[in-house]
Amino acid sequence: MTEFWGDLAMLRTTIIVVSIIVVALGVLFVSGPRVSTDTTITFDATAIGDNPQDWLAANESQVPALRPELAKEILWAFPSSKARTPLSIVYVHGFSASKGEIRPVPDEVANSFGANIFYTRLTGHGQDSAAMGTATLKDWVNDVAEALAIGRAIGEKVVVIATSTGAPLVTFALTNPALSEAVAGVVFVSPNYAIQASGSWLLTMPWGLQLAELITGKERSVTPAHDMHALYWTTTYPVAALPPMAAAAELGRNTAVENITVPALFIFSDADKVVRPEVARQVWERWEAAHEMMVVESSGDGSNHVIAGDAFSPEMNALVSGRIMEWIKSLQK
Repeated sequence: MTEFWGDLAMLRTTIIVVSIIVVALGVLFVSGPRVSTDTTITFDATAIGDNPQDWLAANESQVPALRPELAKEILWAFPSSKARTPLSIVYVHGFSASKGEIRPVPDEVANSFGANIFYTRLTGHGQDSAAMGTATLKDWVNDVAEALAIGRAIGEKVVVIATSTGAPLVTFALTNPALSEAVAGVVFVSPNYAIQASGSWLLTMPWGLQLAELITGKERSVTPAHDMHALYWTTTYPVAALPPMAAAAELGRNTAVENITVPALFIFSDADKVVRPEVARQVWERWEAAHEMMVVESSGDGSNHVIAGDAFSPEMNALVSGRIMEWIKSLQK
């Protein structure tokens, strides 16, 4: 009997010790480092002044290792006068991409309406590989705040075209009345509200970056498919760049789009291998304002993600730009 009670006491002690270890590990996990989800808007639109082009040039000149052809840029409908136009187009590119992502589609749209167009550049993009790992979600939402302010500075009304990871960032911005002011409509091309890659959910969890680096290494690299891919994309970057991208997608899909009053056109492929189109459909269904959809069955891009633009899907340019033009005209009626 004595041995029985001794064994029972030992069992209790073991259970207590194991429980303490489990709780400690749980606390360690939950309190571990994770990607910042700070979305505080610190950008001051009044800083732009009366000459947005000079203001942009001055700021871009301070960016280290910036590839000049990928810098932020305003294309004026009337270059000599730089006059404000009734409509302006703002383009927000996706993760690791640049303003060349789906060109000339935005240019064609702007030209058809005689509109000024602003191509922004998300922080860390268009530079060297290391710069991609320094950007934060806060940087990107403030980049969008700046882009919308530039859009208002060069046009009375603004239509935003946002591709891939640019889409959730713009989605979030549209819930802010100050940021969405004068935005007449938004076009989302292959919007990234959730990533296809298995295990991508880990990126926003505690220790997400550390786990990702353990699994894949500290750097991600893809071989450029062709010269335009190498020119307009950053094809090698730190894995540390991925958690902010995943956080942007999560931010967008969790945004209360039921409260957004800006009309939207969603353009995507159900065969997209990079992002999850079914989640884009869910966001589309929840969108409060008028919303339309264009589904692209296939494109020149094997992943059916970059579904327009000379770089991957030139055969889709006329179809996609035509649909966007038609939709914008419907907003003006």
